[in-house]
Amino acid sequence: MPDKVIVLNDIAKSVVDSCRGNGMDYVFGDGCRLKSLNGKTWAKAWRKAGLPTGGVYSKGVHNLRHTFAARLRMLGAGHETRQVLMGHSNKNMTSHYSAAGIEELLEAVQLLCNS
Repeated sequence: MPDKVIVLNDIAKSVVDSCRGNGMDYVFGDGCRLKSLNGKTWAKAWRKAGLPTGGVYSKGVHNLRHTFAARLRMLGAGHETRQVLMGHSNKNMTSHYSAAGIEELLEAVQLLCNS
């Protein structure tokens, strides 16, 4: 897996920084370089963190990607910004991860009443 730049907000950066200096070269994956965020490595880290399992949680890292993209959209981040942060070259994929929420849809149809 090639190295990727991950843009962190202040909260995420503080969490990563709190893990530094523990004698390991990498913050995630028990100090080893993660080869993949799928499969056993992800499931082990998920359980170790005490996160819920089963049902919709079985989708793994994609749950986090959907949440990240949806929250960015709700807070007004533009499509191109979300696309870059998600690492997508395909604009349709960014839309898949950050589809319009119910509130945004309701606001849009309410525009018809206000015109």
